[in-house]
Amino acid sequence: MDQMLGRDPAVSDAECHRPTLRVLDILEALAASDSGLTLTEIAASIHASKSTIFPIIRQLASRKYIQLDKETSRYRSGIASAILSGVSAERNDWLRVITDEMQRVVNACDEVSQLGILDGENVLYVRKIQARRAVRLVSHVGTRMPASATALGKALICELTDQELMAMYPRGLPTLTQYGLKDFAALRRDLDGVLANGYAIDNREVHEDIKCYAVPLRHRGKIVAAISVSVPVFRDSEAGSQGIIRELLKAESNIESMFNASDEVQIF
Repeated sequence: MDQMLGRDPAVSDAECHRPTLRVLDILEALAASDSGLTLTEIAASIHASKSTIFPIIRQLASRKYIQLDKETSRYRSGIASAILSGVSAERNDWLRVITDEMQRVVNACDEVSQLGILDGENVLYVRKIQARRAVRLVSHVGTRMPASATALGKALICELTDQELMAMYPRGLPTLTQYGLKDFAALRRDLDGVLANGYAIDNREVHEDIKCYAVPLRHRGKIVAAISVSVPVFRDSEAGSQGIIRELLKAESNIESMFNASDEVQIF
């Protein structure tokens, strides 16, 4: 299952250790599900038989990496997975720098903020700061969405050439809603807007009821990540969107000033 974090392209199929991949596939499938998955759904999502994965499921549950809701028969990520994730985040200095600025943005806007990095043709969501006014998003930590359809993704790919974009999407642009971009000319206009204005917009392209604004984060001129703010359409306004953009641009400046003082920035 490659739909979440993806596999290193430098590692061939022959070098992959199948039992280890099964464990990782299960953990990633559950991390990507808000409502949890049954044993049958896990098996289907990672293209494996239930008899093959059940011993793994049982062992992961015994170590609390996953947990079973006995009323619904659905598995979810467990406390041990949460602990490992938290330890990793706490030990990443650059992630802390970004998270602190995201929290400042959320405090100012009272809307959810997310951090993403580019993973092939997708944006990989790696951090989320929830606001007091909760909003249900399609994306969450660990999921991947087409970069061309998301504000985070557009911020990440804004400097790519037309040739690079077409190579990224040889079958055309993926669309998730009726508002999705239909062709490369429309995408180019959006990306040129990012370069001209400094921020990207997802205008109901991922979820019909959600708009999103994002800015790229650069280390000495190279885009390494992006942060965003999502807002329900019914709460979106000219004054509100300008405030969000202003806070994002301020966060971008603060983060990049710290990035640029270092020879190397490694978020993940």
